[in-house]
Amino acid sequence: MRRIVFDNAPVYVDEVEDPAWADIDRQALSGYNSPALLTQGDQSMPSLRKIVDKLAEALPQAQRVTYEGARHLPQWTHPDAFVSSLTEFLSRASA
Repeated sequence: MRRIVFDNAPVYVDEVEDPAWADIDRQALSGYNSPALLTQGDQSMPSLRKIVDKLAEALPQAQRVTYEGARHLPQWTHPDAFVSSLTEFLSRASA
């Protein structure tokens, strides 16, 4: 995982130097009414939590799951909890 983070560091720098990197196109999302799953860690950087907040606001039908003790990639650090949440979400969405 450290290697992936290291290899992607230049991309991250480019993103955060873009003044619009965290903008959400609410108009584009307004027509989406299907189920959505938003995931985050409770230890994620504040800027990333704000993005999930914006997405949750733009997608009121979305289910939001926060993983205790996780940072930005709960699917890597908390795979069992992530798969459980995803499986539950997909079961409900397909019902």
